[in-house]
Amino acid sequence: MAHKTKVVLISPTLSVGGMERCVSILLHHLDRKMLDIELVTIFDQEPFFPIPSDVPWHVLEKTPMPNIPSIHVEIPLQSLSYSADLAWLEVMAHKLADVITVQKTQVVLAFNLFCGMLSLYAKKHAPSIKVIVVAGAEIASDFRAASHGELYKQLARTRLCEADGLITASASVAEVLQQSYSIPAEKITLIQYPIDVKAVQQLAKESVDHPFFSGLESVILAVGRLAPQKGFDLLLQALARVRAELPARCVIIGEGPQEDVLRKLALELGIAPHVAFLGFQQNPFKYMQKCTVFAFPSRWEGFGYALVEALACGCPIVASNCPYGPSEILAEGTTQYGLLVSMESPPALAEGILKLLRDPQLREQFARLAPTRALAFDAPQITSRYTKRILRLLSGEESNNEEN
Repeated sequence: MAHKTKVVLISPTLSVGGMERCVSILLHHLDRKMLDIELVTIFDQEPFFPIPSDVPWHVLEKTPMPNIPSIHVEIPLQSLSYSADLAWLEVMAHKLADVITVQKTQVVLAFNLFCGMLSLYAKKHAPSIKVIVVAGAEIASDFRAASHGELYKQLARTRLCEADGLITASASVAEVLQQSYSIPAEKITLIQYPIDVKAVQQLAKESVDHPFFSGLESVILAVGRLAPQKGFDLLLQALARVRAELPARCVIIGEGPQEDVLRKLALELGIAPHVAFLGFQQNPFKYMQKCTVFAFPSRWEGFGYALVEALACGCPIVASNCPYGPSEILAEGTTQYGLLVSMESPPALAEGILKLLRDPQLREQFARLAPTRALAFDAPQITSRYTKRILRLLSGEESNNEEN
């Protein structure tokens, strides 16, 4: 039997989120003939996404405290106020190093910069491992939405260059890594997040039982966490403008801290009867396939998972041209797969929605092209590129910037 490369994927949790979905899909699709895969999560939380039965799962919060004679953490001068957090990071790094040592791990694939910093600290205690950091939304947001974001931003600026490789789903994020974090281009590989196209399209066939979808009015759908990043306040303001010209309703799927704020805004705009907040939905894809327009009003993204899922469901899409991801997902060469509008602009978003609502031929064109575009992100080919990147790293080859 050929020797398999032992790989650990580490993520804070497998709760709802784009990065977590990526980890779950990779766990299911990475090549078992070449890789021996294990999962590490930091926090002891019930996973939302499934973990394959053949993948061992370690939870750092549940592992025994390491035998550390003393904890010494290198603290940047401007981070002295975070000394307790850094001490916790060092303890977790020892725990990760223990798992890596026992399992004889060769490569750690760390998802987000928080896990990246943890893995690089662990590398001090297990120096033979290779660490690949998958960087995404925290770079796109300049750590605005991250817990202890300023601390991890400082750590990333001083330690991220120690990673053996970096993967990002966006060419624009790759540029930020080079310009703001001094990462050499040869260390960075562009690999988009994977989507299981067949699974999404099968789920999209399920029926929808909601009055908005059985009426005559057009339905604008948005999916995502109810948080400032996703720009649903902009969508509601745009809907008020749309309804001044055409009848339309809006369905928003997702949970989050802004739900009360958004409901209040809908009331203030006089559109509350025409907006449905459906909360968390196990299967958002059935709504995607049946909406008139899919709206993506984000202020920033690390990729834009919902856009790719909407493409797989054949949605006509209007999206804000925010950093980073939408422009790369909705355009390939000269082919456009949706409308891109100015970000932070309810008038521009409303204009894009109205353009699609008034032009059934354009909607049909985007709906026809969308599933073909989604195949560029299909799990088998994306996970194959992850496997190639891991094996190239162990062979001593530099990244070719985009694995083929």
